[in-house]
Amino acid sequence: MDAANVGAADGSIARPFASPTAAFAGTAAGLDVTLLIAPGVYNSVALTIGGARNITMVGLCQPTDQSVTIGAINLAFTLFNATLTLQNIAGTSIADTSATNSNISLIDTHLTGNITGSGTGTTNTIVRMSSVVPTARATGMAVDGAISSVTQVFGEYAIIANFSGSHATSETFPNTFDNCTFTNSPTTGPLLCNECAFPAGLAGLIGTTTVNRLTNCSIDAGFTSVGAQTLYLTDCRVGAGAPTTTITIGWTGTVSVRNTIFPMTSGHIALAGASLALQLDAASERSLFSSGSGNGQATIAFAVPGFQALDQGESNALQIDDAAATYTFNSGDRLVLAATKLTIDRTIQLSLTGAAALDILPLDVYGTNGHTLTVQFASVTIKAIASTDVPARYLFQASEDNTIIVYVGAENFQ
Repeated sequence: MDAANVGAADGSIARPFASPTAAFAGTAAGLDVTLLIAPGVYNSVALTIGGARNITMVGLCQPTDQSVTIGAINLAFTLFNATLTLQNIAGTSIADTSATNSNISLIDTHLTGNITGSGTGTTNTIVRMSSVVPTARATGMAVDGAISSVTQVFGEYAIIANFSGSHATSETFPNTFDNCTFTNSPTTGPLLCNECAFPAGLAGLIGTTTVNRLTNCSIDAGFTSVGAQTLYLTDCRVGAGAPTTTITIGWTGTVSVRNTIFPMTSGHIALAGASLALQLDAASERSLFSSGSGNGQATIAFAVPGFQALDQGESNALQIDDAAATYTFNSGDRLVLAATKLTIDRTIQLSLTGAAALDILPLDVYGTNGHTLTVQFASVTIKAIASTDVPARYLFQASEDNTIIVYVGAENFQ
């Protein structure tokens, strides 16, 4: 196809069609169509295509060139599971109004507008995006608008501005992305992501009881959910390029974190979800709660939350609040004080409630924020922990006759 041809056309190399409209008009209904398109600008008005066939459009240019421009496409397939494939194309938008299941496959295609699926739970749209060049870039596979009302999305080396529209009705298939960048926060789940970037975080992710898995990803803003969801972070980086001084984790449901670092050079992580169920392995916990450059410096914005330890042999934890409170041996398997939690010198009480003879209660102090934490039993000081004594784990033990609590010793964090 070549817009420069103003003469007779039959679709051959010598006499190419001058426009997509002419090409489809010159092809018998029901036959699959493949258009090889010379550089140029085509169909200034919306192009309505579909029927009982598969359609492929390939721009005869480099994947980083995209000198073939196609306007808006209205897709209306009647063939079950038919596919529209675009490669090396610059376009505006794709709206699928098919009365059956359909597929949209985009390779190094840059859309300035939206992809709108036909998803109703009966008719579904599957979207696949990829690039032949192994990097996400604006001159490659990119969607500047929103992707919405689709059943499922697969993306590889793509830049996606707004993955914000809800799924097709009643659909909860996972959306799989590899090496993609989400310019704005996605709000549609479930997400299965590897090596993806979330510069705007995960704000308002929708999907009741859905499971989201992020591996080797970077998150540089807060993340919250709508409805109880599970979020797995493995080998991720939170806050490495954060544009703000505070990243808020306001999740509703479980956030399970393994081998993840919080390399913030300033600011802190605010744990602010009243229904947040936090799970941490030791490496993630150290990075999240420690103070100093390159650590999350977590603070808590709600009353004394605990978290579950993921490492075998490690105890679950209850966080110490910035208050004169009493903590019992059965209030948690261990106590944790975040580095930035204390605002003044504090005294806490330990209670033998729930303790058996010789039970040990660890207290992990990541920092005292320049203050002193005094630990007492029956208002008698057992140990005063100064800001120069941390980070360390302090061990307290119930006596053999279970009548007093004694200080055993400390272990510095490595």
